[in-house]
Amino acid sequence: MARDCNFIQRQGKLTAHSFVNALMYGVIQDDFVSLLGLKHELEEFDCTISKTALHKRFTKEAVAFTKRLLADQISKRLQVNTELHNKIFKQICIKDSTKFRLPDSMENDFPGYRFKNLEKQPKSMINIQYEYDLLSGNWLTLDFTKVNRNDQCDSKETIYQLTKNSLYIRDLGYVTLPYLQAVEAAQSYYLNRLPHHTTVCIEKEGHLTKIDWISLHKEMRKTGQIFQEIQVCLGNLNMLKTRMVIFRENDAVYEKRVRKLSNKRLGKNGFKVTDEYKARSHYSIFITNVPQENLSAYQIRDIYKCRWQIEIIFKAWKSHVKIGSFREMGKERFECQLMAKFIWILLYWKVFQTMNSLMKSIDKNVSCSIIKFYIRAKKLSSVFRKLSSQKLGIYDWLKTNSISFAYSLKVEVKKGRLNKNQIIMSI
Repeated sequence: MARDCNFIQRQGKLTAHSFVNALMYGVIQDDFVSLLGLKHELEEFDCTISKTALHKRFTKEAVAFTKRLLADQISKRLQVNTELHNKIFKQICIKDSTKFRLPDSMENDFPGYRFKNLEKQPKSMINIQYEYDLLSGNWLTLDFTKVNRNDQCDSKETIYQLTKNSLYIRDLGYVTLPYLQAVEAAQSYYLNRLPHHTTVCIEKEGHLTKIDWISLHKEMRKTGQIFQEIQVCLGNLNMLKTRMVIFRENDAVYEKRVRKLSNKRLGKNGFKVTDEYKARSHYSIFITNVPQENLSAYQIRDIYKCRWQIEIIFKAWKSHVKIGSFREMGKERFECQLMAKFIWILLYWKVFQTMNSLMKSIDKNVSCSIIKFYIRAKKLSSVFRKLSSQKLGIYDWLKTNSISFAYSLKVEVKKGRLNKNQIIMSI
């Protein structure tokens, strides 16, 4: 790969292996690793190179090499034994984005937001689009984009990646009528919350009429209904028929939603919250094209909660692997270090998949904590680094220590709540 990308052109002190290894473990052990720190990492491989010479190796070819290596590792998906196979869905795809701030010197290459009348706005930021399969744990996509490319744009530009018999669960930012129609065209399934500004119509006496949320709320309160399922049409012109499931929330959730929007609107433009919005705020509203015989209303609500798993992954990346910790440096060196962090994250995610698979083989209702895993993995990083240089080193270590290691990562189950495994097993 290094030769194909012209990063390595002749035999010298610096090899592709020593470069990747030093970079990957250097940025994990030291959040703000310097050129001197990387130089010392390379000495582990008897590679004596000056800081100036090392600086010159961070080129566009080095970036192309590390990006290709990361893409290659994503394509090599781990086949683990899991009880979470599903007869309905080939994959349950969870996608979301996360952003982090960069040093101001990278403003030209990675510009931040440009909001008027906003003080202390970040001059430089980067956006990460990430998608993985909830059933297998395998990564599906990982894209690094500018922050002005929003989720709707990503949804539009990645429609070709949709696969048959997959269930797609995404945040509101991705949900547009063209996206939902594309999922149906791919013979797949979607499960999302209903976007607030989407027009919703129901059929009455052979005619489509806009749904009256205030009347619906009064009716459900009068009858004491907790949830309701309705066949509706979304949009104004190219309407989409879909299944809508609404669940009534408690007063605390309702008040929080109204208070949040009231503060936001009154602080900006002086707008008042409408009665229609207040009526809708009493409910969690889901839209899906999964038939009722495959997923009940309660299963719809439960499985959507699994979307929160991706937020936990982002928290682990930011809080414990420190993906957003970078000092002032050149663009090429920054990109190489960022790719190196994600190569490390992905390699150890495969160890996490192994631990999770082991736990589920012992007890299908038990799983490993993502946060606990990355905390432990970072502490054991130097140990794994030494083992990786030995033939079957990590394999033998896992064979000996996997059960005790896995049990130390066990997710604490909250009383009265289903965990991710229990939700998936229920369908």
